Parts: sequence; C-alpha cells; structure tokens
Amino acid sequence: MAKNNTRNSQVRHVFSVNLNQLHLTPDGSVPSFLPSVREYIINECHNEGIFRKCGNFSTIQQLGSEFAQNNCQIPSSATVFEVADFLKQWLNSLPEPLITPNIAAQFMKNNTNDPKSAVETLK
Repeated sequence: MAKNNTRNSQVRHVFSVNLNQLHLTPDGSVPSFLPSVREYIINECHNEGIFRKCGNFSTIQQLGSEFAQNNCQIPSSATVFEVADFLKQWLNSLPEPLITPNIAAQFMKNNTNDPKSAVETLK
C-alpha cells in the first residue's frame, strides 16, 4: 500500500500569484474566478461596508484553493463578507500592481486631476 506523503503535497491557492500563472477566462482578459466573484458581490450585497467586516479566514483560504483549481463556484456556505474579503486579500497579495505606472502614464491625461481620466484608465 502506498504511503500518503503530506509533506510534499501543498495546497495551491491564488494568493501572491502572478496574473499570468492563473487560470484565465476564455478570452484571456481576467482570472477565471473574477467574474463569479464580481457577480456574487453585486447580487449579494444588501448593505454598505462589506469590505470592512472580516469574513471567516478558513472560508477565504478555501476560496483561494478552489479558484486555483479553476473551480469558480462559490460554496453556498460562503457569505458576501468572505467573498469580498477574498477579493481584498487577493488584490493586496498581487506581486505586481494591476495597473503599472507605464500603463497609467499611457492613459492618464498629463498634469490633470480630472477624475474622468482615472476612470478611463481603469476601463
């Protein structure tokens, strides 16, 4: 009988992983889990401040592991707080910014404080 070696088996997750190493949507534009997370937060957010209240740590880690395996379903036991906390933790752990200074410089209007310039950059 083969012995199960748990020392070598690591749980994969999406935290602190470069974007190019994640499963992407079929069009290759965003990580595959992002549309599900976005839709879930939009549909389940019934009050303000969801990013302020902490979710359950183990549920957030479970989401990170599930999304690393390209499973984009959010468990029914998860709350909007855990999904929002997952998104916040994922964004905070990215090894490089989503919008690099070079990208921002290409799209931002020179020497402007116009908020529309920032919105255009994000689009």
